[in-house]
Amino acid sequence: MWRFFRRRMVMCRQLVELLSDYVDGELPPALRRRLEAHLADCAPCATFLQTFRQTQAAARSLHCEEMPPELRQRLRRFLREQLRNPPPEAQG
Repeated sequence: MWRFFRRRMVMCRQLVELLSDYVDGELPPALRRRLEAHLADCAPCATFLQTFRQTQAAARSLHCEEMPPELRQRLRRFLREQLRNPPPEAQG
């Protein structure tokens, strides 16, 4: 029983690491079949995959807007200042 649980946990972690390649169709066929067999038998991983796909779709639907020039200049000044004088906690 423990061996089965341990194998399942390893496979769940592997799924998370390989999820992008799986969704993009870039996994070798044998690994893809193994992942799909795991997904068929593991409800939490199947739910995680569904959430991952929904997150990707939501991110694709976002529209990028150009940053106003004044804000861009203020941000650059701030970042330059932070690089010259980092806060004490960042100096570490």
